[in-house]
Amino acid sequence: LFRSHCSPLFMESEAMACIDVEQLLADASDCAMQEGWTQVRESFEEPAAGDLSYRTSTWGTCMIRLQFVVDSPLPARSLLVPPEVHSTSSTTQVSGLVHTQFELQLQPGDAIVRICPSAGWNTLPVYATRHMLSGQLREHVFREEGEVSDEDTYRARLVVRRDFPDPGSATMAVLPISRRSAAFDAYRMIVQPHPIHPGKVSVAHVLYLPYEAYPSWASSHFTVLARLEKERFKRYAFSADAHALRSMDEAFYCVLQLRGCTRGAPAVLLSEHEADDLRKTADQAEIATISDDAGADSQWTRWPAAEFKFITYFRDFLRRFNIRLALFDELEGQTVVPYQVIAPRSEWEFVKEDVFKAFKLQQRAYRRMNGGCTAPRVGEGTAARFLSLSPEETPQKLSSGTDEITKEIWVSTKRAYRRMN
Repeated sequence: LFRSHCSPLFMESEAMACIDVEQLLADASDCAMQEGWTQVRESFEEPAAGDLSYRTSTWGTCMIRLQFVVDSPLPARSLLVPPEVHSTSSTTQVSGLVHTQFELQLQPGDAIVRICPSAGWNTLPVYATRHMLSGQLREHVFREEGEVSDEDTYRARLVVRRDFPDPGSATMAVLPISRRSAAFDAYRMIVQPHPIHPGKVSVAHVLYLPYEAYPSWASSHFTVLARLEKERFKRYAFSADAHALRSMDEAFYCVLQLRGCTRGAPAVLLSEHEADDLRKTADQAEIATISDDAGADSQWTRWPAAEFKFITYFRDFLRRFNIRLALFDELEGQTVVPYQVIAPRSEWEFVKEDVFKAFKLQQRAYRRMNGGCTAPRVGEGTAARFLSLSPEETPQKLSSGTDEITKEIWVSTKRAYRRMN
């Protein structure tokens, strides 16, 4: 999958966007405020129905906001789910602008996706949006309902974070990797609890347009699009799919943690070649030979890294026992503490007995080298704990240029590739 969709050649030639994903997320709180936005006169006839407004973004282009309030039986933070959760089930999407096909996961809630208009009742407005913004509104835009063309699809980086920008809210950022087919430079959706009325949520769609000023000719089109998006979101909030996705999302990941390292870092299995090389340079006491229940011998040594991180050790441990399990060190955009990792629960349930069996050998080797009766053990944690970032480590709010976003996507993708292999 990586080689076919995310090769270096693809990333270098296709990554043309000039907006940083972290910048989109960092600016999310501005989208819920009324200050700085100019309301379009051709907005909804009834103010309660919604709002259409625009403003200039921090990098000098026009932003259009489609904002409305809808009833919802679910809390706001549960209405946007990560792209990897969408990939496990064919469900109604929350927006006609980002009907996704999952391709590659970078971190929990962060993925490369293929976006295409969904066939159905809202197809025409999406086609019209793309062609109007590119100045190419042609007759073939008005084709039969449900007909989808390859030229209307594109790849994008899609990030979903909950309790962001405020507790109880959810934010989705979409950054097209190629703008040839995308209707916008970037897209963001924020769902927040209504400040006054329980049982209602405030939804804001924000489109980053390739213009320096608001195009007055687009008012009537975006007013219609906002109405359609409001109706679509309301139907989604009350659908069985929304409830099913919430249940899947809540149980999708588990927290694994390492405990019991009272006498140093855990032991690591050695190949015969590694053991022979170590004997030439280290004391024999650095190698422990143990037997499993079947009588087969294996050789172990102490984990050599000076700065221990569970994710680094655990990936190496699983590789040596040929156990496949995706591991991540982030959740909701925050880095977990060094002794924890995040794993898909379904994958963990499938391999955990093999992991426990392998870890018993590690415990036996650890006691052989260090003495005592305790040894490192792996198990499920009750909750993720996060590191606090220093100001120097906090993502920059402003970052523009092709080089920056190309590097960001490529570095994240290389990390995902290493996890897959």
